[in-house]
Amino acid sequence: MDQAFAQVQGSHAELSALVNNLFWENSDLRRYNFEEYFGKQRDELRKTGVPERALGEKSPSQ
Repeated sequence: MDQAFAQVQGSHAELSALVNNLFWENSDLRRYNFEEYFGKQRDELRKTGVPERALGEKSPSQ
């Protein structure tokens, strides 16, 4: 059990390092406007009739 836990911890550390490297050290991704991208996705979902709560936004009544 301890060995399996150690393997998971090691894998998590490697994955975290990889993700950090990809997202924070890659200047192209840093320049990428995530808000614009996800805003466009959200607008497309609205057109298809997805409820607001599914988009992670609060309705005015809340």
